[in-house]
Amino acid sequence: MLYGADFDRTCPASFFLDGLFEVPFKIDDAYIKSLLKICIDKKIDLLIPLIDPELLPLAKAKEHFSKVGTTVMISNEEMIEISRD
Repeated sequence: MLYGADFDRTCPASFFLDGLFEVPFKIDDAYIKSLLKICIDKKIDLLIPLIDPELLPLAKAKEHFSKVGTTVMISNEEMIEISRD
């Protein structure tokens, strides 16, 4: 199954997904908690970030996802900071 998450239920990727979950627009703690809940509820194995603003918050929360069995396909915080400079 291929799931996605976005604040806009009509995002272009939604047409290629088996399911779409609505998440907060602002990428903050509530956003991360929302993604974590989805990963737990749907037993998501792999989370692939698609937009730059997600990268650092997800890298910082990588261990939380790992504890629930979800691998976040992302570089470490230091590498993201360097690439954003």
